[in-house]
Amino acid sequence: MQSEQQGDRIQVALEELEELIEKRLTKLQYSPSEVQVIKQVIMYSQLVDGTQGVVKLLMEGIGSITQPNPSQYAPRVVHDGGIALRVDGGSSLGMVVLDFAVHKAIERAKESGLAMVGVFHSCNSTGALGYYVEKIASHGLVGIVSSGSTPTVAAFGSAERNFGTNPLAYAIPGPHEQPLVVYDASTSAMSFWGVKQYAIDKKPLPEDVALDKDGRPTTDASLACVLKTFGGAKGSGISLLLEYLHGALVGATPQDTTNWGSFVLAFSPNIFQLGQEQVENNTIQMMQRIGASRPCEGFSRVCLPGEQSRTKRKAVEEQKWISLPASIIHSLRSLVTENN
Repeated sequence: MQSEQQGDRIQVALEELEELIEKRLTKLQYSPSEVQVIKQVIMYSQLVDGTQGVVKLLMEGIGSITQPNPSQYAPRVVHDGGIALRVDGGSSLGMVVLDFAVHKAIERAKESGLAMVGVFHSCNSTGALGYYVEKIASHGLVGIVSSGSTPTVAAFGSAERNFGTNPLAYAIPGPHEQPLVVYDASTSAMSFWGVKQYAIDKKPLPEDVALDKDGRPTTDASLACVLKTFGGAKGSGISLLLEYLHGALVGATPQDTTNWGSFVLAFSPNIFQLGQEQVENNTIQMMQRIGASRPCEGFSRVCLPGEQSRTKRKAVEEQKWISLPASIIHSLRSLVTENN
């Protein structure tokens, strides 16, 4: 299809978008194998309407992927404790490193029923964690992943940057090794790149998302200096746990942009020997009970985590095009064609 502009948005063929992403990554001097991994992660986020998509190819700053580390080396396992592995990311891009770690977790969990992988020495963004837990669930395993970044989020009551956005993702497999539930959310009130998108679109932030440099609440995305956690003290407590799992526990130091960390847990649903079929039946019944519950005022039905995102992605894949902000696609096209 030809790109078609409607107001401040443009309909872009998925094939063209993939091609633009590949060209942009190649110009940034990523290797062919890295390009394929990064492209898949970015496309996943864009198709589920996430904030970890094409915008990462346009802007510099925390979590940007526009400046590959020239001193990087391939990720490798430096400790093998059976069900527990530790991966040195070699200061490679977080998406490449976490993809490597997830493959190791899947291999080991299939052998042992359970695997934990701790990552350190990872550089910049891991992208949407939902991509990785879906990959784990597609092998019939339960997947849980968290990932660190430079501190941008205040602990409850603080005006300073104490945590990364500390996203947490999980996926529960269903029959035929298909993900039944996929949850992916930062423990900050909004992701860092979500705030960036608000700044690009010149839209006001929701209340209770960010603080300015003086520690005062702000809805101006351009003045947002510190993010808040979701859910006040409760969200702050969860963020602290994740900071421990992908930070202190694995030897990562988020303040060093070449030593970010991740934590991967993969295990068989039959780990307690209840029987694969019984676990599947129990899980489906639980999901059906929740989904069939009476919706409260303002809702037509009760959705499971990730259900709406997967519905959006399926629709986009079927129509073979996606609607993007015109500012985003114009910038991407310009970066791809400049100096050619």
